[in-house]
Amino acid sequence: MEISFRSKFKNVSREIELLKLKVHQKEGILFFTSHVHSQEELLNSEHHQKIDSVTKKIGDDARNWERLGKLSSYEKYSYEKHENEVQDELHSVNVEIVRRQPTWWENVKGGCEKFIILIMTNLKLDSVLLLKMMKPLLNLPGPIGAVAKFMLTKKDDTKLLK
Repeated sequence: MEISFRSKFKNVSREIELLKLKVHQKEGILFFTSHVHSQEELLNSEHHQKIDSVTKKIGDDARNWERLGKLSSYEKYSYEKHENEVQDELHSVNVEIVRRQPTWWENVKGGCEKFIILIMTNLKLDSVLLLKMMKPLLNLPGPIGAVAKFMLTKKDDTKLLK
Protein backbone atom coordinates (compact mmCIF):
# COMPACT_ATOMS: atom_id res chain seq x y z
CA MET A 1 0.00 0.00 0.00
CA GLU A 2 1.60 3.24 -1.14
CA ILE A 3 0.46 6.43 0.55
CA SER A 4 -0.07 9.39 -1.77
CA PHE A 5 0.51 12.59 0.16
CA ARG A 6 -0.12 14.67 -2.96
CA SER A 7 -3.81 13.74 -2.85
CA LYS A 8 -3.97 14.27 0.91
CA PHE A 9 -2.65 17.83 0.55
CA LYS A 10 -5.04 18.69 -2.33
CA ASN A 11 -7.66 20.20 0.01
CA VAL A 12 -4.97 22.27 1.71
CA SER A 13 -3.80 23.64 -1.64
CA ARG A 14 -7.40 24.47 -2.54
CA GLU A 15 -7.86 26.44 0.71
CA ILE A 16 -4.64 28.36 0.07
CA GLU A 17 -5.86 29.24 -3.43
CA LEU A 18 -9.22 30.43 -2.06
CA LEU A 19 -7.39 32.58 0.50
CA LYS A 20 -5.16 34.05 -2.24
CA LEU A 21 -8.23 35.04 -4.23
CA LYS A 22 -9.58 37.02 -1.28
CA VAL A 23 -6.42 39.05 -0.63
CA HIS A 24 -6.97 41.60 -3.38
CA GLN A 25 -10.77 41.48 -3.76
CA LYS A 26 -12.18 44.99 -3.86
CA GLU A 27 -15.62 46.55 -3.98
CA GLY A 28 -16.73 50.02 -4.99
CA ILE A 29 -16.29 52.17 -8.04
CA LEU A 30 -13.50 54.32 -9.42
CA PHE A 31 -11.51 55.83 -6.54
CA PHE A 32 -14.00 54.74 -3.88
CA THR A 33 -12.85 51.13 -3.66
CA SER A 34 -12.12 49.18 -0.52
CA HIS A 35 -10.79 45.70 0.10
CA VAL A 36 -13.64 43.29 0.76
CA HIS A 37 -11.69 41.56 3.56
CA SER A 38 -9.55 43.26 6.19
CA GLN A 39 -6.05 42.00 6.90
CA GLU A 40 -7.25 40.74 10.27
CA GLU A 41 -10.14 38.82 8.69
CA LEU A 42 -7.78 37.20 6.20
CA LEU A 43 -5.14 36.25 8.78
CA ASN A 44 -7.80 34.74 11.08
CA SER A 45 -9.92 33.28 8.30
CA GLU A 46 -11.70 29.96 8.11
CA HIS A 47 -9.15 29.03 5.44
CA HIS A 48 -6.31 29.22 7.96
CA GLN A 49 -8.31 27.08 10.38
CA LYS A 50 -9.02 24.44 7.73
CA ILE A 51 -5.40 24.42 6.55
CA ASP A 52 -4.18 24.00 10.13
CA SER A 53 -6.69 21.26 10.88
CA VAL A 54 -6.02 19.23 7.74
CA THR A 55 -2.22 19.53 7.94
CA LYS A 56 -2.27 18.46 11.61
CA LYS A 57 -4.41 15.44 10.71
CA ILE A 58 -2.09 14.46 7.85
CA GLY A 59 0.94 14.91 10.14
CA ASP A 60 -0.64 12.79 12.88
CA ASP A 61 -1.42 10.05 10.35
CA ALA A 62 2.12 10.15 8.94
CA ARG A 63 3.66 9.88 12.41
CA ASN A 64 1.36 6.99 13.32
CA TRP A 65 2.15 5.13 10.07
CA GLU A 66 5.86 5.69 10.64
CA ARG A 67 5.61 4.44 14.22
CA LEU A 68 3.82 1.30 12.99
CA GLY A 69 6.41 0.76 10.26
CA LYS A 70 3.89 1.37 7.46
CA LEU A 71 5.64 4.42 6.05
CA SER A 72 8.54 3.93 3.64
CA SER A 73 11.43 6.36 3.55
CA TYR A 74 10.15 7.64 0.18
CA GLU A 75 6.67 8.23 1.66
CA LYS A 76 8.18 10.03 4.64
CA TYR A 77 10.20 12.21 2.26
CA SER A 78 7.03 12.86 0.22
CA TYR A 79 5.12 13.92 3.35
CA GLU A 80 7.91 16.26 4.50
CA LYS A 81 8.22 17.75 1.01
CA HIS A 82 4.49 18.47 0.73
CA GLU A 83 4.32 19.80 4.30
CA ASN A 84 7.21 22.20 3.61
CA GLU A 85 5.63 23.35 0.34
CA VAL A 86 2.35 24.08 2.12
CA GLN A 87 4.08 26.00 4.91
CA ASP A 88 6.13 28.01 2.39
CA GLU A 89 3.05 28.83 0.30
CA LEU A 90 1.00 29.79 3.37
CA HIS A 91 3.83 31.99 4.62
CA SER A 92 3.99 33.67 1.22
CA VAL A 93 0.23 34.38 1.27
CA ASN A 94 0.45 35.75 4.83
CA VAL A 95 3.28 38.08 3.79
CA GLU A 96 1.18 39.22 0.82
CA ILE A 97 -1.73 39.94 3.21
CA VAL A 98 0.42 41.95 5.61
CA ARG A 99 2.13 43.92 2.83
CA ARG A 100 -1.10 44.65 0.98
CA GLN A 101 -1.38 48.37 0.33
CA PRO A 102 -4.63 50.12 1.26
CA THR A 103 -6.67 51.60 -1.54
CA TRP A 104 -6.82 55.38 -1.97
CA TRP A 105 -10.29 55.43 -0.39
CA GLU A 106 -9.16 53.31 2.58
CA ASN A 107 -6.34 55.80 3.21
CA VAL A 108 -8.69 58.79 3.04
CA LYS A 109 -11.40 57.08 5.08
CA GLY A 110 -8.89 55.92 7.69
CA GLY A 111 -7.54 59.43 8.12
CA CYS A 112 -11.07 60.83 8.45
CA GLU A 113 -12.01 58.17 10.98
CA LYS A 114 -9.00 58.98 13.16
CA PHE A 115 -9.73 62.71 12.89
CA ILE A 116 -13.40 62.21 13.84
CA ILE A 117 -12.49 60.03 16.80
CA LEU A 118 -9.95 62.62 17.93
CA ILE A 119 -12.57 65.39 17.74
CA MET A 120 -15.23 63.30 19.46
CA THR A 121 -12.84 62.27 22.21
CA ASN A 122 -11.66 65.81 22.87
CA LEU A 123 -15.09 67.46 22.63
CA LYS A 124 -16.78 64.66 24.59
CA LEU A 125 -19.93 64.98 22.51
CA ASP A 126 -23.13 63.83 24.14
CA SER A 127 -24.51 60.68 22.46
CA VAL A 128 -28.04 62.08 22.19
CA LEU A 129 -26.79 65.28 20.57
CA LEU A 130 -24.63 63.26 18.20
CA LEU A 131 -27.60 61.10 17.18
CA LYS A 132 -29.72 64.18 16.46
CA MET A 133 -26.94 65.75 14.39
CA MET A 134 -26.07 62.66 12.38
CA LYS A 135 -29.50 61.10 11.75
CA PRO A 136 -30.37 63.27 8.71
CA LEU A 137 -26.99 62.45 7.15
CA LEU A 138 -27.24 58.66 7.45
CA ASN A 139 -29.04 58.05 4.18
CA LEU A 140 -26.92 60.37 2.07
CA PRO A 141 -24.87 58.57 -0.56
CA GLY A 142 -21.11 58.59 -0.71
CA PRO A 143 -18.61 59.82 1.86
CA ILE A 144 -21.02 61.96 3.92
CA GLY A 145 -23.34 59.03 4.64
CA ALA A 146 -20.35 56.77 5.34
CA VAL A 147 -18.89 59.28 7.82
CA ALA A 148 -22.27 59.67 9.58
CA LYS A 149 -22.63 55.88 9.89
CA PHE A 150 -19.07 55.62 11.14
CA MET A 151 -19.59 58.32 13.77
CA LEU A 152 -22.70 56.64 15.09
CA THR A 153 -21.14 53.18 15.25
CA LYS A 154 -17.73 54.25 16.58
CA LYS A 155 -18.63 57.07 18.95
CA ASP A 156 -17.19 55.22 21.97
CA ASP A 157 -14.31 53.53 20.15
CA THR A 158 -10.92 55.15 20.62
CA LYS A 159 -8.83 52.14 19.58
CA LEU A 160 -8.00 53.70 16.22
CA LEU A 161 -6.06 56.49 17.91
CA LYS A 162 -3.51 54.09 19.30
